[in-house]
Amino acid sequence: RRGRAGRVAPGLCVHIGLTQYRHDSLVDDHQPPEVQRTSLEHLILRIHAARLHERDESGKAAAICSRLLEPPNPLFVEKAVEQLVSLGALTVDEETGRERLTALGRHLARLPLEARLGKLVLYGT
Repeated sequence: RRGRAGRVAPGLCVHIGLTQYRHDSLVDDHQPPEVQRTSLEHLILRIHAARLHERDESGKAAAICSRLLEPPNPLFVEKAVEQLVSLGALTVDEETGRERLTALGRHLARLPLEARLGKLVLYGT
């Protein structure tokens, strides 16, 4: 072969221990869905930033999460909302139960960080 990246001269190929057995038995065929790979706190912030929660009567991000193809566990979504409320990124109306994004939450939704780290970055500067 001709080209770059070490292919222009004889060399040594080093495999990192991925045998046929390990490849077939340990490596997944497909990546897990992004909903399962990202933190639920960040997903909820993005739902609120895009105002998707307003399309549901309840005004909750959990209602939007339940409509996903592979929805997360509702208990985990509830816990993530509680953590965002404790961070000050969300408020929940006591009468209606509707969730609203705070000013801090709007900033956190734009950052590619977890909510706690984003708050640390914002308040640290």
